[in-house]
Amino acid sequence: MAIEGTTNWYEAPYVENGKPKAFRCIYFPETKVKVANAGGVAAYAHYHKYIELLYMYSGTLSVNVDGKMFNVSAGELIIINSNEAHMIRSLTATREYVCLQFEPEILYAEDPSMSELSNFLQRMFEKDRLRVIDKAAVDASPIPSLFHSIINEWLERTPGSDLLMRSYFIGIFGWIYRYWRTTEVTDESNSNSHSFVDTVRYYVKTNYATATEAEAAKRCNYSLGYFSRKFNQVFGMSFREYLTNVRVKQAVKFLISNNLSITACAEYVGFSSTSYFIKKFKEYYGKSPKKYLAEKSIDQQI
Repeated sequence: MAIEGTTNWYEAPYVENGKPKAFRCIYFPETKVKVANAGGVAAYAHYHKYIELLYMYSGTLSVNVDGKMFNVSAGELIIINSNEAHMIRSLTATREYVCLQFEPEILYAEDPSMSELSNFLQRMFEKDRLRVIDKAAVDASPIPSLFHSIINEWLERTPGSDLLMRSYFIGIFGWIYRYWRTTEVTDESNSNSHSFVDTVRYYVKTNYATATEAEAAKRCNYSLGYFSRKFNQVFGMSFREYLTNVRVKQAVKFLISNNLSITACAEYVGFSSTSYFIKKFKEYYGKSPKKYLAEKSIDQQI
C-alpha cells in the first residue's frame, strides 16, 4: 500500500528571516484539548534533525518515540534524539508545556573532547535509559530556571539572545549528561567497551540493509561465538534483535516520508519477507504498518 498524497513527514529545519535556525523554542500555553483516547493528537508522527526536549508544566502527554510509549506529567522532562520518529498525544483535558529543539552540533561543536558526550548519549538513547527525568530530579536541578530563561530570551530577542540561549541549551544538557552518568551504572565504562559499541553501532547504522553478525564480528576482530556473547552482555539483546530494531526504525522513517509501498519499504531496509516485516513491526509498535500510517495521518491539533 502506497502512502496517499505527497506530504513529506520529515520536518524541515525552522527558518527565520530566510535562514535556518540552529534552535527554537515553542511554548504551548495551558489550553483545553481532546484527550488521546478520544482521538486527539498533539503532534502527528514526524522526525527532524533537532534534539528535542519537552518540559511539562501541567497535564500529561503520551509520547511515542520509535514505537515505545512514555508518559510525561507535570514537572517531568523527556528527551528525544535527532531523527527519532515521534508522535505526541494529550492524556489530560488541559496541558501546558514547552518544547526546545536544537541541532546536535550545538552540543558537539568542533571540540574533539565532546566525542565522549556524543557516543555516550547515543548509547543511552539506544537503550532508552532515563529518557524521562522525574519531577523530583528536575525540581532539584537548574532545569526549570534554564527553561524559563530560554523562553524569555526567545520572546524578547534582545542583542545577545542567541548567544545566551546557546549557553542555556548547553547548560541543560550538561546537567542531563551529569545526571545520566551518576545515576546509571553501566559496564560500558571502559575504553574497550566504548570501542566495541562504537564499531558495531557505526557498522549497523551504515549497512543496516545488508548487515550480518559474521561481518560485524569480523570488523571487531572477534570470533563469531565470542562476538555473540559480548554483544548480548553489552547490548542486552542478540545482534539479530538489535539489527531488526534498527531496520524497523528506519522503515518508519521511509513510510512516513516517501511514497513507498509497505513491501518496497521492507525490502529497502533489509527484510526478505514482507510478512516477517509486518510481524516484527507489530511486535515493536503494537500495530500493523497500515494502521500506524492511518493514525499518523490524523490532522495535527495544535
